[in-house]
Amino acid sequence: MNNQASKNKTPKNKVILFGASGYTGKLTAEALVKIGLRPVIAGRNAAKLEALSLQLGGLEIHLANVEQADSLDPILNEGDVLISTVGPFTRYGQSALGAAIRCKAHYLDSTGEPGFIRKVFQTYGPLAEANKIAVITAFGYDYVPGHCAAGAAIESSDVEIDRVDIGYFTTENSRFSMSQGTLSSVQSAMFEPGVFYSKQQLNESYSDGKVRNFVLNGKSRSAASIPGSEHLALPNSYPSLTEINTYLGWFGAASKLMPAAAKFQSLLFKIPGYKSGLQKLLNRFSNSQGKGPNAIQRGQCGSHIVALAYDKSGRQVARTELAGANPYSYTADMLAWGAEYLLSNEVKKFGALGPIEAFGLDNLIAGCKQAGLELTQTHLNEGLAKTLVST
Repeated sequence: MNNQASKNKTPKNKVILFGASGYTGKLTAEALVKIGLRPVIAGRNAAKLEALSLQLGGLEIHLANVEQADSLDPILNEGDVLISTVGPFTRYGQSALGAAIRCKAHYLDSTGEPGFIRKVFQTYGPLAEANKIAVITAFGYDYVPGHCAAGAAIESSDVEIDRVDIGYFTTENSRFSMSQGTLSSVQSAMFEPGVFYSKQQLNESYSDGKVRNFVLNGKSRSAASIPGSEHLALPNSYPSLTEINTYLGWFGAASKLMPAAAKFQSLLFKIPGYKSGLQKLLNRFSNSQGKGPNAIQRGQCGSHIVALAYDKSGRQVARTELAGANPYSYTADMLAWGAEYLLSNEVKKFGALGPIEAFGLDNLIAGCKQAGLELTQTHLNEGLAKTLVST
């Protein structure tokens, strides 16, 4: 990565939030204002933007549409920070990302779609590096906590770490309410393979077939392997890693069925016309109106992320957990934290970056805490466990 610091930032650099009228976008606008920033809110629905602007004290509005590739360009300046919450990203994400690269603005987004994440690193990363901007995709619940927990587990150990297993869960006995936008993204994500990291190699696939259990609060919980952004970014920060596994445990015992379902779906995609036909059908019924769980529902569902670190012999040597905020609340607050950091600090690395590459582990831990996820670490040494709580 290019380590030359960015010197083109001016006191007038600003945050532009694209997708502000959507569910995650509105939460992010509120989070930005809460920490003292005054973002330009951008989107296609003038009435919703005007209502949000009024609610938040009169924010500047800019009308932009993903179907008009250059509609964000007039508001973007070199050194600005563009946040995009416009999904599904596989369909719509390239518009905002392209604008950031053209205008040399740093970029954050809220995607969790493996296919889009892969393209950001493999296709857009070199362009971002050439233009000396930081592009940080999947900068929310998907998948910042996994990076943070894994990094903390690795750096807490006094031996070389060979493998990390990361599990994403909601808090026990809570019910995760999904926004319309998340549902659309889940549907869109099934059409593009992600990337898995094994034997120090990246492998494109819809699933690697793995299922495992994690023990949380004394109970065993099932989770299925998914292609998170950890596979693409963690090896850059921790070259000793030969294997990274990211697991999703939202669906309880049903998680065990997910790899088989993904494999079956990949076989169906080989049937001529099946994939395009299914895409058209889902697009027809995928019409997000920006609705999602209300404040009470968010308060009833928290996040619990765990990372397990293993040495070359396969022995578990460290365990790190992050627990606390609702996934949507965390995403909004984390995007706001990241934008403020990029505006306030000299950017020293460019290209498609993982969260640890972009901000450093200590800063990321502090950001997670500010966004509502508290870190605990357990070091396993000759059978004796020592638990530390972050301060």
